[in-house]
Amino acid sequence: DDLLSLLPFLSDLSSACKPCRESAQGTVMSAILSIITQFPQMTTDLQRSTIFGDVSCQATMGVVTSFFGFITSLRSLLSFRQDCWASFPTELETHTLERQLGPAFICVLIASVLKLWDALSHLVVPTPPARHSEPPKEVKDVAEFMMLAVSGSDDEAGTPN
Repeated sequence: DDLLSLLPFLSDLSSACKPCRESAQGTVMSAILSIITQFPQMTTDLQRSTIFGDVSCQATMGVVTSFFGFITSLRSLLSFRQDCWASFPTELETHTLERQLGPAFICVLIASVLKLWDALSHLVVPTPPARHSEPPKEVKDVAEFMMLAVSGSDDEAGTPN
């Protein structure tokens, strides 16, 4: 008998969930893009972590992939918040519903902010001065070009050659 009294409530709850379900299907691609951009973001961070590997194109890619990842993850979060969380009713029939943003939402929000931090870090951290001009004619391959930044590292980074 108690279960039968819940049927109207469950029916109302199901209709309240419909906008969220439709929104979730629409934002899956943004969430996937946010995850996919994490891989090039990590590789640019690793590439730029040494004087030898720090090149301007990686700095640019770091800004682009991190910022794109930030935008796509933020879009997913805002869509969820608007279509699911904010539009979810607080009362159905005689039942009061409590809504709150859970730990998963907060973790994804923090991860999104870190993507923006990563993009800004790539903008602020300069590449080695050896990367700011055309290499000398005697440089024959990529390894020699990469070594140009390391050869002057005593003065620039405090690291011995």
